[in-house]
Amino acid sequence: MKKTLLLIAAALLLTACGNKDNNASTDGYKDGTYHGESQIDEWGGKVTTDITVKDGKIVEASLKNLLADGSEKDENYGKAKEGATNPGLYKIAQAAVKNSQEYPKLLIEKGKIEDVEAISGATTTFKSFTEAVNDALKDAK
Repeated sequence: MKKTLLLIAAALLLTACGNKDNNASTDGYKDGTYHGESQIDEWGGKVTTDITVKDGKIVEASLKNLLADGSEKDENYGKAKEGATNPGLYKIAQAAVKNSQEYPKLLIEKGKIEDVEAISGATTTFKSFTEAVNDALKDAK
């Protein structure tokens, strides 16, 4: 009797630990191109994205990291407006701009934003990109 109960308990435990298909969040999305925006961040900037869904899957994604004035962060991001630039801060700012451009590729590869992990040095952009993706995909449901 004890062996039977142990066998049943083990079977239930293994069933509960089974692997599910993690693409459920993209299933059912309507094909099309969708635009999303993050909330304004503490510096006045935001992230925008355009996502293309085909056959229920994300096939294209973009990321624009915008400053408070609406311009995109570029090779000048992190430079002081007046006077000398702190080389260390400039290097960090430029690494964040470069690293954040990996997020759209990762989104396409993973298929859903929940499976994309933040990249060191671009975590603030990750939060904003996640908001923008969720904003875009709400229109795809």
